[in-house]
Amino acid sequence: MLARALTKACRLINDRVTTRLPIHCNLLEMLLFEVQRYFSSKHQWYLETLYKTLFALCYYGLMRVGEVTKSPHVLKAKNVHMAANKKKLLLILYSSKTHGMANRPQKIKITSNRNEKSGHYAHKYFCPFNLMKHYMHIRGEYKEDNEQFFIFHDGSPVLPAHVRKVLQTLICNLGLEGGLYGMHSFCIGRTTNLIKFGYSIDEIKLMGRWRSDFS
Repeated sequence: MLARALTKACRLINDRVTTRLPIHCNLLEMLLFEVQRYFSSKHQWYLETLYKTLFALCYYGLMRVGEVTKSPHVLKAKNVHMAANKKKLLLILYSSKTHGMANRPQKIKITSNRNEKSGHYAHKYFCPFNLMKHYMHIRGEYKEDNEQFFIFHDGSPVLPAHVRKVLQTLICNLGLEGGLYGMHSFCIGRTTNLIKFGYSIDEIKLMGRWRSDFS
């Protein structure tokens, strides 16, 4: 079942199968360090925080590119909520690729607890909860009811092409072959790590908001 699940995870919608290597926890840490180095060297502090947060969320939240960048299923700013105890963030998706537009909301929880079942976060400075808090602080309040969560400093939406280009640049900067990695690599890496740490297929399907085996 694992082999079948991972094969499905690597298949694109257009019936063309491409090889996508996973971004595991260690590579994620390297990638986030490279985000920091790349953008801080250009004094682009907002972009540094934005991309570190976006990539960490794609990994730990098992989020698709269409849930973090402009699409009919993108996460809205108004649907990101801080818990009263300020130790948990709740992200609510009212639409997704697999569940369409008319189903009950799907929830993603990002906590400040670094001792999760699958092990501690890659690096204390790259904890997804802390990154989310910092990004929300510099992002500011949303102005429009339909405004997406990830936006540039001027308020324009982050597009799929933006994050794919940045990811390819960073992967190449790490000395890896850019064509072997894509935004789906975060989900593949997180899925295989969760299986390694003892999560069941059904648990991962629920976390990833999949109806079938990792579709």
